[in-house]
Amino acid sequence: MLSQRSLKPHLIKLEEMFSSSPIMEQDEYMRIHGTNIILLNKHRAVLLQLRDDKSTIPYPNMWALPGGHIQEPETPQECILREIREELGLELKYVSLFTEAERSYGKEHTYWAYVDISLKDITLSERQAVQWFTRNEIKKMQLIYEDNRIIEDFFTYGPFEIK
Repeated sequence: MLSQRSLKPHLIKLEEMFSSSPIMEQDEYMRIHGTNIILLNKHRAVLLQLRDDKSTIPYPNMWALPGGHIQEPETPQECILREIREELGLELKYVSLFTEAERSYGKEHTYWAYVDISLKDITLSERQAVQWFTRNEIKKMQLIYEDNRIIEDFFTYGPFEIK
């Protein structure tokens, strides 16, 4: 078990990381109830979206997992299927829940699915671009919200079989 003392250096590092990043201050954004999804291909790469470069949106021009806000009365699973259809033009039949967590910005339902698609199969209606990234590439990137942690947790504790 970790003591408070052993956690303190990690907390300082996180504070330093976030204080020098373009991430909004805690009180600048609303608490959300949302979903995101880890789309994993046969090479174990994750599909990320590059957000629009507009000053009117949170985290412009940054990479993120696909997802969005839950609209009443939809369920989290209905939300992620809608978001994937609307943002990427994909009709997913099966998604699995990876985790449901209270995060710094609100409640997030993270789903995952294996997909056998090419970038050419995607029709973007929002965002600038999509791209496949490996775990090691993602480790070197700064994603929005807590997406880096979500992806690392997925690869560390993930429900998939390593081949």
